[in-house]
Amino acid sequence: MGNKVIDIYFIKQTDTLDEALFHFFLAELPEKLQQEIKNYKHRKAAEQTLLGKILLRYAFHQLGFSFQLEDIQTDKKERPFINDSIDFNLSHSGDYVLLAITTHQKVGIDVEKHRTISKELFQRYFSEQEWHTILNAANPNSAFFDFWVMKESAIKWDGRGVEILSQTYKNYAAVQQVICAGNTLIYQPIFLETMYSAGVCSTEQSMLKLTKLSISDLQNP
Repeated sequence: MGNKVIDIYFIKQTDTLDEALFHFFLAELPEKLQQEIKNYKHRKAAEQTLLGKILLRYAFHQLGFSFQLEDIQTDKKERPFINDSIDFNLSHSGDYVLLAITTHQKVGIDVEKHRTISKELFQRYFSEQEWHTILNAANPNSAFFDFWVMKESAIKWDGRGVEILSQTYKNYAAVQQVICAGNTLIYQPIFLETMYSAGVCSTEQSMLKLTKLSISDLQNP
């Protein structure tokens, strides 16, 4: 295990935020980010995106970074980042919102709530060996999502999205490695609870430091 640390901050929010709290958090954001959240058609997506930004603000404070949400930039692939020294990535699904933040390397994170899907529609995104592993698993649906978050966290590390999904696959010849469009990344799964898959991809082998937060934590960073 290397010296690098990836801080993972996450929150499980099962209830809808009341209006006062929603607007309290919204007012903490820069105007541009406020407008992005107001443009969401679905309240759940708006809340989770909002909580992701508040998680990021909390992380800046806890880690002693002198950055504000106004300092978020996007690269030519429209991937958000801070600067060449600090990188972060956000994901949400079901009741969970997750943030990964680290220094001197890139990071990608993904979480998926398990649901019933027609797996065959996605077969083209998997290698033969991956697909064989999924179909022969004790629980093929769970195995599908375990592989899916691996791939999603990798393409979020890269920033190009689904266009490189079929070029992203598990390296069976090594432990905790995924190949993403020619890049060799380190992948580490994160266990939250049954019926969820989550994981993080990074440039280098790193220790994961998980911190579960509550709404009250975010109100008082």
